[in-house]
Amino acid sequence: YASGIEAVAPGLAVKRELEASADGFAVGGTSVPVDGSLMVVAIGKAAAPMAVEAAEVLDGRVDAGFLLTKDGHLDMAPEGFQAWEAAHPVPDSRGIEATRTILAAVEGLGPTDVVLALISGGGSALFEAPVDGLTLADIQQTTELLLRAGAPIQHLNAVRSELSQVKGGGFRRRIGAARTVSLILSDVLGNPPEVIASGPTIRRDPDPAGALRLLRHYDVLD
Repeated sequence: YASGIEAVAPGLAVKRELEASADGFAVGGTSVPVDGSLMVVAIGKAAAPMAVEAAEVLDGRVDAGFLLTKDGHLDMAPEGFQAWEAAHPVPDSRGIEATRTILAAVEGLGPTDVVLALISGGGSALFEAPVDGLTLADIQQTTELLLRAGAPIQHLNAVRSELSQVKGGGFRRRIGAARTVSLILSDVLGNPPEVIASGPTIRRDPDPAGALRLLRHYDVLD
């Protein structure tokens, strides 16, 4: 049992895939040159150990770092990273504020810059920016209703992706011209990247009609 847990440790998963190089870094043997700045954004319940390992591998090459994780999970953070804890599974204002800070940081990046996104489960609740016209209370109520109705994570995130500026590839769009490399630690059966943390860096076609069907299915539309 202990060996099984150790084998899937978040830090070890990062260490297996990430390697520093003379001109940047490599992921799974694929070279990623960094001609401008390198930003690391770690989101989810495993964000802390993933960020710590990435910072150690990259050894001083990180120009800016951000870490957003669940309450009680911030037992470590790389030096120089801005780090926050926030609520899970229902989001709170701390997650909203942290997300706002991260979005502001990526706005000015250009084509020579690189964002290394470290994504893990729990990011759906932690990393959130409601679309215009919605409030945090709206997101909280929707999440609570679907959780109480027994909706699986795939259905919950399908609805939440329609209500968010960062889910379903929204974060990748906000990054703009900068290159983005995502290391995604799955906590969902089948490992669908668009479902894990609601896929902030994974392109997804909007499907508001599908979200409405799910709300009707769980009898929470009213």
